[in-house]
Amino acid sequence: MSVIAVAAVGLSGCAPAETDADSTPPPTEIGSSQPADPTETATPEPIPGDLDGNGVLSAWEKEQLKKAAPRDYTMSDGSVVEVDPTQPLPEPVKQDIAAKIRPVSQWPKDTIEQEDKQILELRRILNEIEGVTGKKILIVVPSSGGQYGTMKSGEKSYTGISASTDKSAVVREAQEYARNGNYELIVF
Repeated sequence: MSVIAVAAVGLSGCAPAETDADSTPPPTEIGSSQPADPTETATPEPIPGDLDGNGVLSAWEKEQLKKAAPRDYTMSDGSVVEVDPTQPLPEPVKQDIAAKIRPVSQWPKDTIEQEDKQILELRRILNEIEGVTGKKILIVVPSSGGQYGTMKSGEKSYTGISASTDKSAVVREAQEYARNGNYELIVF
């Protein structure tokens, strides 16, 4: 057999057989004996709340989703209003919260003990409301000596806004504080 005939016989084994396009096997990676997995290159669907884009929700990401989820707020009259922590509180809910805080804000403050008791109760109410609504709360309330002061929900209730007899000045500072810190502001 001549060299040309051997070459022709050897090359004839390399020609692709006629097959359907649907039955064509996937290409193999160079240096691999396994066919390429088409799902490896597919972009996964984004998962809502997957902030780092790794395709898995961590415990922290699940907590963030829960914090931002709408929830029910039970009004003093027993009716239920849905609140969305990512949106301003509905006006009826703000009025209901004010109705819960108002009596405590008007307690007598003739002694340090009375004022301390009032501060602790206001703080308890504010933190409870934040837990129920998912919204941070900031209030402007009458303080001792005819002044107006501020208090916020959270671990520390101090805002750094100086108490003053000028209510409008305190309210202006509180509005800026609320805007910068994403607080819901309630003024008494």
